[in-house]
Amino acid sequence: MEDLRTMARKAIVAALAFGLATAGVTAVSAQEALSPADLTRIRDSAPNCDEHPNFPWIGRVAGNAEGIAGNSMPVSFVGCFPDESECEAWKMRTSSVVTSTLVQYSCRQR
Repeated sequence: MEDLRTMARKAIVAALAFGLATAGVTAVSAQEALSPADLTRIRDSAPNCDEHPNFPWIGRVAGNAEGIAGNSMPVSFVGCFPDESECEAWKMRTSSVVTSTLVQYSCRQR
């Protein structure tokens, strides 16, 4: 029987896959290695703060992810959002690619 942690990880990966697919982004499993193209797609899934200076919510996710060479690499993602609920949904989807302790995990008004 799967332990709770494994089941939770699968649920998070499924949520990421659904969320990124609906945003037009190809999902990547948190247990798979990330290529530079994967990271670009994930970064591009968030509204750019420079392009949306009036969006009042800023989301940040940072930690380490497994790279294609099997190494751990630092990753960080930032996006600006029109409301808190969109920021929180993005934050949850995006954080599933982080394979270590989250260094940043926030949605705040700017």
